[in-house]
Amino acid sequence: EDILTKLAGLPELKVPSRISSNAYQNSDKTARVISQELGVRYILEGSVLAKEDDLIITARLIDAGQDEIVWTKSFNRKLQDYFRVQGEVAQSVGNSLQLNLQGREKELAHIDQFDIKAYQLYKTGLRNYDQGGSYPTLRNIVPFFEEAIRIDSLLYPAYVGLANAYITYNYFGRTKAKDVYPALKKALERCREIKPDYPQLYTAL
Repeated sequence: EDILTKLAGLPELKVPSRISSNAYQNSDKTARVISQELGVRYILEGSVLAKEDDLIITARLIDAGQDEIVWTKSFNRKLQDYFRVQGEVAQSVGNSLQLNLQGREKELAHIDQFDIKAYQLYKTGLRNYDQGGSYPTLRNIVPFFEEAIRIDSLLYPAYVGLANAYITYNYFGRTKAKDVYPALKKALERCREIKPDYPQLYTAL
C-alpha cells in the first residue's frame, strides 16, 4: 500500500486506489484479467517476510499483456529501515519502467519516519476501516488510531483515518453529525498543522 502511494505521485503513472488493489489480494484471477478489470498494464506484487529484526521484501513487476515478469528484486533490510525501503522499491519500479522521473528521485526516496509500533496500529485500524463497508464499527477502528497517535503524535495519516471513520459512521446514519463533528474537526486540524500538503487531508476536508 505504501509503495503504491509513492508511485501514485509520479505523473506518468495511473495507480488504482488502495481498496481496488486490495480486492485482488487473495484472488486466483490471472494477471491479464486483473489488468483488464483495473485498467492497468502492469501489476506490482510482492511478499514481506519479517523475522525478529530482519525484513525481506521481494517485489515483482508483471507486464499483464505479455503475462511475464519484467522485473524482480529482493530487499534485505532491518525492521527499522521499513520506511526507507518503500522509497527504494518505488525508485526501482520507476527505473524498470524507464520512466522519466523528472527529478523526483529525492521525492521518492524521502519517507516520513514514524514509530513502527504506532504505524502498525494505524495500519490495523485502516484495514478494519476498509473492511467495514456500509456497517463500520468504531470500536474496532478508532481505538487503533487513537493509540497510534498516543504513541506517535506526529503520525498524521492516523488523524485523517480517525476523521474518515467518523465521517463514514455518520454518512451511513450510525450517529448524529453534531456528536462526531468536534472530534473529526480536531483531528483534521491537527493533521494540517503537521502535514499541510497531505492529499488525503483535503479529500477528508
